[in-house]
Amino acid sequence: MIQRSNDYLIQEILQKNEHSPPTNGAVYAFIRDRFRAIRKDFKFQKYNGSELVYCLEAQIRYLIWAGYSHSVFPTTEFSQPQHLEQLMESMSSLMEAYNSTASSNEAEFRSYFVLLRMLDADIFRRMDTEISKEIMMTPQMWNAWRLVLNSQHNMNRGHQPTPFLFQFSVIFQDLASERTTYLAACITWRQNISIRRRAMLMMMHASSSQLKTSLRLEDVAELLWFDDLDQAKSFLECYGLAAEKDDEDVLRIRFKDPVGNANCWKGNFSLLQQCGHR
Repeated sequence: MIQRSNDYLIQEILQKNEHSPPTNGAVYAFIRDRFRAIRKDFKFQKYNGSELVYCLEAQIRYLIWAGYSHSVFPTTEFSQPQHLEQLMESMSSLMEAYNSTASSNEAEFRSYFVLLRMLDADIFRRMDTEISKEIMMTPQMWNAWRLVLNSQHNMNRGHQPTPFLFQFSVIFQDLASERTTYLAACITWRQNISIRRRAMLMMMHASSSQLKTSLRLEDVAELLWFDDLDQAKSFLECYGLAAEKDDEDVLRIRFKDPVGNANCWKGNFSLLQQCGHR
């Protein structure tokens, strides 16, 4: 009965609304609440079998997609912290269920869990104790580990000048490759903000004055895989930076000179270091 309710939500509600705007807040709120009720029913019955795994896998696929869509195009019904909490609870329940119930989709969802925690330093130890060798060796897991390793390596680098931007670009090249599925890319969206933010910090902290005056907005947008120049410019503005045209009519990132105006430089750096994202 519970599985039929889950199928109804997906087949009748979601599929019949597939041509409505992807960020339909009313549909999202309805599905979110019903999914939560289904998970509570399973928990109340203390059931941890194949029916739970089936429902959680279907729910998580939707929650991953909805989390990305509603973060990019926010609605009043969407709360990022609430959504992330629900996704993490669903993911944790599924990981626990896999310990006793086999699923042909286990590698897919284990990789999602890894990507959801890709900046967590403890993720390697945890997965080493929880995942079987067979699952560890699947293409989905190999690709997830590659993304995690590249992300953590670059996030933990010291403040270095170019070619560090090229190192950050490797992460986004991996995300754009055929190895990475659409949902895997969606689940990393929040982490991508942190990665780009780290790249901005390193640019501002670089010691080379030549580097600070030579970065074209076009190059940064390409290396950090923004959709276009406007998206890259908006991201910079969120952190108090700006892109201005030079004498050759080329948009370049404006960094305040730490030598000529130390107070302004310190203020710009502090803003970027402390600021959250939209």
